[in-house]
Amino acid sequence: MPTTVTGLVLLVVLLLPGLAFVIIRERRGSEHRPTPFRETGAVVFCSVLTELVTLALFAVTRALMPGLTPDVGRLIREGTDYARDHYAELGWWAVGLLLFSCVLAATAAALTGERPHASAMSACEVPPACGKC
Repeated sequence: MPTTVTGLVLLVVLLLPGLAFVIIRERRGSEHRPTPFRETGAVVFCSVLTELVTLALFAVTRALMPGLTPDVGRLIREGTDYARDHYAELGWWAVGLLLFSCVLAATAAALTGERPHASAMSACEVPPACGKC
């Protein structure tokens, strides 16, 4: 567990897309409940995957339009001096990238949502074989 406020904020930010994925998936799926280990694994895996995709797209955007994005090289080299001078831009980009990751995770959950097993559905919810439903 994180021991500082910064550590807690980073943990929440890093796991937020995975949490969005699991919540959307639960709403669209059956009543089946995974084990806590599997649910935690889904949250972590989805968070890491969507954040890597988001960072890759940010890198492509940075390469194509460097004037529209924060200078990550300067941020690494100069640290707090660059962050202090460009805090608004960095904040908006951070929030935007996090929201994009969450939307990406929610979209993945909606597209891969499980349908309940046929035994848990009524006869008219099953794809009609008789043509009466």
